[in-house]
Amino acid sequence: MRLREMDFYSLIVDCLFALGSSARRREVLNAVRDCIQPSESDLELLPVSAQARWENEASWARKRLVQFGYLRSDSPRGWWELSEEGWALADIRAG
Repeated sequence: MRLREMDFYSLIVDCLFALGSSARRREVLNAVRDCIQPSESDLELLPVSAQARWENEASWARKRLVQFGYLRSDSPRGWWELSEEGWALADIRAG
């Protein structure tokens, strides 16, 4: 079964929490990759971006998490960072 954007929401928040609330994009994606079981379809490279399908879905999930207010919109380019709301959510999820 192919991974979808919504499959990455909690993974991204949890990985960022584990990484100390902010990290470079590649670091977050590496942490996410270690947590998923990508199918052959997820590993396919997209023709336009030459990016694996799962990475593309994770990037869209990041954008949506910014819109939801869980990730900061003003982070430096290439950095993903939890907002106060994202930190609180991750802290609750970590229990």
